[in-house]
Amino acid sequence: MRKTPYIAALTVALLGISGFWMQTHSAEPTRRDAKQTVYQHAKLRPLPGKAVTIDAGFWRAIRDRSRDVGVPDYLEKFEEHGYIDNFRIAAENRPEAHHGGPNNNEFVYKHMEAMGHYAAESDKIAAMLEELSDAVLAVQREDGYLSSFYDNPLNKQRGLERFQPRNRFEFYNFGHFTQAAIAHWRATDDDRLLRGAIRFADLIVEKFADPNDLPYDTYLGPFNKKYEHPNHELAMVELWRATGNRRYLDFVRQTLEEYEFFGPKFEEIWGHAVQETLLYAGATDLYLETGDQDLWRVIHRLWTDMNDRKLYVIGGVGSTGRAEAYGEAYELPNETAYCETCAAISLVFWNHKMLLATGQSKYADAMERSLYNNVLSGISLAGTEYFYTNQLRIGPANDPASKRGQRSPWFGCSCCPPNVHRLLASIGQYAYTRDTRGIQVNLYTGSTLRTSTHDGRPLTLTQQTSYPWKGTVTLTVHGVKNAQFTLSLRVPQWCEGASIRVNGRPFDADTNPDGYARIDRPWNDGDTVELTLPMPVRLVEGHPKTVNKGCVAILRGPMVYCLEQIDNPSGSVLDFRIARSGQFQATPTPAMLGGVVTVSGSAILPDGKSATLLAIPYFTRANRQRSPMTVWVPLAQ
Repeated sequence: MRKTPYIAALTVALLGISGFWMQTHSAEPTRRDAKQTVYQHAKLRPLPGKAVTIDAGFWRAIRDRSRDVGVPDYLEKFEEHGYIDNFRIAAENRPEAHHGGPNNNEFVYKHMEAMGHYAAESDKIAAMLEELSDAVLAVQREDGYLSSFYDNPLNKQRGLERFQPRNRFEFYNFGHFTQAAIAHWRATDDDRLLRGAIRFADLIVEKFADPNDLPYDTYLGPFNKKYEHPNHELAMVELWRATGNRRYLDFVRQTLEEYEFFGPKFEEIWGHAVQETLLYAGATDLYLETGDQDLWRVIHRLWTDMNDRKLYVIGGVGSTGRAEAYGEAYELPNETAYCETCAAISLVFWNHKMLLATGQSKYADAMERSLYNNVLSGISLAGTEYFYTNQLRIGPANDPASKRGQRSPWFGCSCCPPNVHRLLASIGQYAYTRDTRGIQVNLYTGSTLRTSTHDGRPLTLTQQTSYPWKGTVTLTVHGVKNAQFTLSLRVPQWCEGASIRVNGRPFDADTNPDGYARIDRPWNDGDTVELTLPMPVRLVEGHPKTVNKGCVAILRGPMVYCLEQIDNPSGSVLDFRIARSGQFQATPTPAMLGGVVTVSGSAILPDGKSATLLAIPYFTRANRQRSPMTVWVPLAQ
C-alpha cells in the first residue's frame, strides 16, 4: 500500500425547475422520476447532442472522415484481430482462447459509443451497430454481468472468476458499455443497449454498495494499480440522470471514499494519467449533482496542480512512460513525453465538467487547447492511422526514440483510436451551454443549434466561421421575435483586441471576469453577431522550472506549431535557434496537409547564419514521412 503520493506542468437537461430553455434528453426511461432535477449545482448546463449539428468548416470535415472512413475501418480491424469474436466465443461457449486481455471489451465499447452518436445520421453505421450489439448482448448473463474475458470458456477452466480482488477492468468495461448505451439512446431513442447497462449497473450496486464495499485490492504499488481502473463513476452519474435511481450517485460517492479521495493520497496528482483524469471528471460530475463542497475542494486543488505544474503546452498530461503516469512537478520531457491520446481526451471531459461547474471560460480554453493539439495529433489526416503517445520532439532516424514519430494503423492495446472517434462523434456537445440568462458559445465551429426560449418558442442559432484558421465568427439568430436573452461569446485568454458587431454596428461588450463577452438584448429573426478574434503569431516561453527554460513554442490562435525537418532543408530543426525579436508570418497554404495556415520566419543556425523556418500545426505532424520534429526552440543568446 502506498502511503505517500508520488509528486509529479507548465504554465439537460433541467426537469421540473424554471429557467432558460427547459429542454431534456428525449425518450427518458420509464424509471425516471418525473420530478427529478439534473445539473442542479451547475453554473452552466449542457445541451442535448441532438440539439447541435456540425455542418461546415474544420470540425465538419474531420467528423465526416471519422464517421465515413475511420469508424468502419477500425471496426474491420477489430474483426481481423478477433476482438469482436471474443463475444461470440463466450456466447457460444467455444473452447477458444480470448484475444487480448480483460480490457479488450473497453476498446469495442468506445467504438460502439462513436457508432451510437453516428447512428442517427448514417444507416450504414446504424446497421453495423445493430449487428455488433447482437454479439455483445449475447454474452450478458441473466443477472446483468457482461465480460467476454471472464466468461471465456478457457479462462473459466483456468479458474478465473468474476469480481475477484485482483481482477481488472470489470468496472471500467461496464463504464464504457454504459456510456455507449446512453449515447445510442440519446441519439436514436433506442434503449436496447441502455436496458442492458441498467441491468449491469443494478448488479454492481446490489453486490457492492455499502456495507459490502468494492471487490478489488487498492494501492498495490504500481501507478496503474493505484486502484482498479476508474470509469464507472462517469457512467453511474449519467445513469442517475437517465433513470433517477439515486443508488447510482451514492455508489460514486462510496467509490471515492474507498479510494480515500478526501485524504492525503489526493493532495497532488500522481498515478496513471488516463485513469486519474477520468476519475476527476467523474468526481466533478458528481459535484454537479450534489454540490458537495468537500468534493469541490479536492477537485479544484487537483485541477490547479495539473494545470500549473503538470500540463504540456499541447494540452497533454502524462509525462512519463513509467506506468503511463503523471510525473514529478515540472517534469515535462519532450522526446520521452507520454501525452497519451486517451489522457488528453479524458482531460477534455474533465475541463468540460469544470466549465459546467464554474461558468468560467478558462476551462473551455483548456478544453480547446487539448482538442486542437494533443487529441487531433492522435489521428492522421486520412483518418486511419494513429498515435498512442504524442512527443514534443522527435530525434534523427538513428535515434531509438525516433520510432515514436511513426503513426500506426493498429494497436493491440486499442484504447486510443476508438476514443478519438467517440470524441469526434460527440464534439457538438461541447460547443454550447446554457444558463437561466441565455446561451454561451464555447467552441467556434460551423454549426446549427436548435433549442427554445424560456417561454417555449423555437430558436435556431447558426454559426459560420473559418476558425481556427481565421478569427472571424458570424452568428445568426432565427425564428424569434423580441426574445430577450443573453448571448455570451467566449473570448480566449490568448486573444487581445477582440471586437464585436451586432447587425453590422460596433458593440461594446466588455469581457466579464468569467471570460465571456455578453450581449443582452431583445433578439429577432435575422439578427447577426460578428466576433473578430485577432490571431497574431505568438512566442510562448517555457516555464523556468522545466527543461524548456530558455526556449519558445510557436502558437497562433488555439494551435501549437512544430517544425518538421521535411519542411526545413536548410539545417537541422533540432539545432535551430530563434531570436526573441524575430518576425513571423502566418500564411494560408491550401495545398499543404489538407489546407492549413503555416508560419514562416527566420531561424539561426549553429554557425550563426540565418535560415528560413517553416512551422506547421502540431496536429498535422507525421502525415508525410517520419521526420525529426520539435515544438520547443531555444532562444538565441
